[in-house]
Amino acid sequence: MTKFLNDPKYEPVNMISFGAKKYFLSRRPKKEALLPGGFTNLAIAAQTTCAARLRLTQKAGIENMIYCDTDSEIYKENVGENKLELIRCEQLGFLTDEIPAGRKLKKVVVMTPKMYALRMEDQQGKSSYSVKAKGVSLTSKNSEAISFNTMKETMKDFISEGISEPLVAKMMTFKRGDNALDGLWTCITDKRVNPKMDKGHYDIHGVVTPFGQLPTNTLLIDDYPFYDQ
Repeated sequence: MTKFLNDPKYEPVNMISFGAKKYFLSRRPKKEALLPGGFTNLAIAAQTTCAARLRLTQKAGIENMIYCDTDSEIYKENVGENKLELIRCEQLGFLTDEIPAGRKLKKVVVMTPKMYALRMEDQQGKSSYSVKAKGVSLTSKNSEAISFNTMKETMKDFISEGISEPLVAKMMTFKRGDNALDGLWTCITDKRVNPKMDKGHYDIHGVVTPFGQLPTNTLLIDDYPFYDQ
């Protein structure tokens, strides 16, 4: 126990007694002991996903684009075309077609990245819907609050008025006390969905300037900690 608590790389957090001669011990690593991996580079990871989006957009055609995210896109194509045939497959690492065979995509509503709804039609003209809402469990009740139609009306209000009422879903979360042996319980919270982005400022052309971005003339110090390992 002494060795566990006196490790210089860790800071003791809790020592709670329970039962006869039994203790629950917990510790957390000190900041100075946390070192990044020698092969980790956030800039390269960000540029890789950015390049992937550009390649997807180029392949599908910018004039056909409806929606694009890190590894997915929605675009228009003529019947019989398959612009992304070489990378469309069910295997890991390929793009998966979200439109079932025999159906056509008729309408799309996009509120924010990872928050959109599709309306499809089969050969008999019967409509079906697919809703994607990151961070929301689409239970039967939540599917009534967040659907193709509610998203559509919300976006109409936002486009015409510049403001709209948020869509509200009920989410179940877990909570516990500060101590490791405190009880665990569930609670119901509201998840509000708005057609707004919190990653930066958007201009009239849809170009985003990330929050915290430095001016272009800022002098940067080349002090990235490279590791020879």
